[in-house]
Amino acid sequence: LHLYNSQGRVYDKLTLSGLISNLKSGFGMLFFPVKGLIDSSGGVALVDNKLKLVQFLSYDKVIVGVEGPAGGFSSELLPLQEGFWNNVENSLQLVGKGNCYEDFTWVIQNRSNGTINKGQTFVPNSQPQPTQPVKPVDQPKPTPVTTITSVDLQSTLNRNAHNTSKYNAEMLIIRRGQPFSFVVNGRNLSSKMNLVFNIQPEQERIEIRVSDVKDPQISYANVTKQADNFLEITVCLSPATPIGQYSLDVIVNDEISYSVTEPIVILFNPWSKYDTVFLDNEDWRQEYVMNEQGLIWRGTSESNSPAAWNYGQFQVKCLLCALSLLENISVGERADPVIVSRKFTLLEADKVLVGNWSGNYEGGASPTSWTGSKEILTQYYQTRRPVKFAQCWVFAGTLCTLLRTVGIATRPVTNFESAHDTNENRRVDKYYSGDGKLDDDKTNDSIWNFHVWNDAWFARPDLADPKYHGGGWQAVDATPQEQSEGEYQTGPCPLIAIKNGDRVKYDWTFIYAEVNADVNHYVKSKDGDYKVVSIKTDAVGLSLSTKAVGKMDLEDVTLQYKYKEGTKEERESFANEEKRTDLLIEGRISVPSVEAGDPIPIDVYLKSTSPLDTKKQSKIVFQVTVIYYTGKPRADLMNITKEIDIPPNGEEGVYSFVIEEKDYLPYLNDNHHLDIRVLVYSDTDAEVDTMIIKRFSLNDPVPIIDIPQELPRSGDGGKLVVSFTNPLSIPLTNVVFTVEGSGVTSRSRLPPQTIGPKETLKQVFDLKEERKPGSRNVKAMVSSKELETVQSFTTVEVL
Repeated sequence: LHLYNSQGRVYDKLTLSGLISNLKSGFGMLFFPVKGLIDSSGGVALVDNKLKLVQFLSYDKVIVGVEGPAGGFSSELLPLQEGFWNNVENSLQLVGKGNCYEDFTWVIQNRSNGTINKGQTFVPNSQPQPTQPVKPVDQPKPTPVTTITSVDLQSTLNRNAHNTSKYNAEMLIIRRGQPFSFVVNGRNLSSKMNLVFNIQPEQERIEIRVSDVKDPQISYANVTKQADNFLEITVCLSPATPIGQYSLDVIVNDEISYSVTEPIVILFNPWSKYDTVFLDNEDWRQEYVMNEQGLIWRGTSESNSPAAWNYGQFQVKCLLCALSLLENISVGERADPVIVSRKFTLLEADKVLVGNWSGNYEGGASPTSWTGSKEILTQYYQTRRPVKFAQCWVFAGTLCTLLRTVGIATRPVTNFESAHDTNENRRVDKYYSGDGKLDDDKTNDSIWNFHVWNDAWFARPDLADPKYHGGGWQAVDATPQEQSEGEYQTGPCPLIAIKNGDRVKYDWTFIYAEVNADVNHYVKSKDGDYKVVSIKTDAVGLSLSTKAVGKMDLEDVTLQYKYKEGTKEERESFANEEKRTDLLIEGRISVPSVEAGDPIPIDVYLKSTSPLDTKKQSKIVFQVTVIYYTGKPRADLMNITKEIDIPPNGEEGVYSFVIEEKDYLPYLNDNHHLDIRVLVYSDTDAEVDTMIIKRFSLNDPVPIIDIPQELPRSGDGGKLVVSFTNPLSIPLTNVVFTVEGSGVTSRSRLPPQTIGPKETLKQVFDLKEERKPGSRNVKAMVSSKELETVQSFTTVEVL
């Protein structure tokens, strides 16, 4: 073999040797691996042992040899190319029936190293004519031979019917359980044929005989139009068909008559009532399957805001990633959305993203810098290495993309004050020393300020109770927290099971605790025992938030997860409540809304729980800890002991504190929050009677976006102006403005700058000359060394 480059020069050669066995009718083959083969334009020349050219093939373009045994010869250009979509397990092969090169046709199919190609039949060379004349015998009229010259998958027509036209990939993408049609062209065509769908990369197949059967719950194929040189075949793949990438072979007389080189992708079908992912609400399907733009809430239950997220589920790289991840799931399991969604939570955390809650993002991107899934999945597909770094909302946004890509209706859900129960007792147990310091060794549970996961819609026929056999929301979570069945995977678990306290698979206990755990605080007594000083039954699972259907607004779905706090039904679902003795003193903490850069005033209100004729002397310890949003402590900010008087007659006493800007400035750059605790003693010498806790977040400044709310599709639409005001008393350094807006403006990132104290900086960005019609989100982000990345968005209409 002499290997030629596109200029017709030899860049390598391989001497062939070995024994070729007779595998069929005097024909055989050997496999020779070749390293360093040019991937773009190139050619291969087969030469005999006398250096005489036998065959000169090329790919991508015709090559004229200028040296070597093919010098002066033009190559034969292969009629097919293994392009972007072809699986690495495929190769270009000859199929057909005969005994010379001209009898066979080039196709792309699964490689067959050292064996006969699938669909290749060898026949012996013609026998010599007899020497004695033979009396002619009347031969029967030969049966016309069916010849298929081409197959038109009618991709545009079928994709429009299957709600897959938005995928920007040039291929047939269809949904199971729904008919699609294609056209077979050729000679002497008849309905006597079989269709074989081969799933990639495993050689498992679905074979369908073309017949008159038409049953929407099984796979069938019918001829709907027919002529001698034309057949229209309508196929419906069973609503239980494994999803993934397939190839198609047309079988005539038990042999492959034609192999379709274009891949076919089969997805779940929320439009089919026979599919377990069926969603009987068109507005919901448009929102949870088709909408590429979304909102994900972050912050605390009292101070939060949405961040715009671009799912991009129809982008080619997102589809490729989903298909690639499916290859890690067995073919049979790919038919079941229960298993696919569960495996995707595992695979995303194992292969696609790297979680990082340390605050050090060297070697990757800060989780707050991501604004969509497309960039993440593109980077993963190009490198095949996990992308750095992610936190819960990034895991949820990316999982939402992957599940919508394969056809499962999905939404992200933010749970404020989200419990992380490590020992499955559905309680958050927090232990403190006598002076109020958290005992890190004994405390394993935590409460995240917020946690984001996903709800996916499908039926659960795998559960025994028939009430789960219809469609419903299922909680799934790709953020790696606790292991389930030996792996970091969570869900799916039906929301109605979480709400009603029904223990079902998967991971009911953990998810139930996230939204409905009781929170117990213990302080170590002088005798060494831990005393319960606070039990809260309504402290977690607050304001579960997702994007509303059809509008850029919030929908509170808390009551889909649990009954109203304190009701009989809510307590019955818990069925496990710890009691404590009555408090001598009770209280609350009040903090107003505060902008970053301003002092934080805090008022503590306390009163006696029993009648007092005179004021009562007591003591409080006021503590403020900087925490990550996961509830893990970062640094102690304040620790003040103060002797106080509790007023008589049931009146509240007010005790005020202030946190100055200089105290919290070092902790503004990484999604930090404040954990405010007040330890209350029954008198100045006694032990802690109760503990009052409140979490607080400053209001972040946001970029202001100035853009026309209506834009023409083309031409001058004006400019995009982003302004940002530094709220702090110190300069902001390394300030970077970034904007993006699908179909409106390209993603742009300006060089770092500095903004002085209390100063405002404006930046101007160009709009695309050609803009995509419809509602479009435009996002602006500002990052700096001193503040965490902040962002805002606005919606514009392209007319």
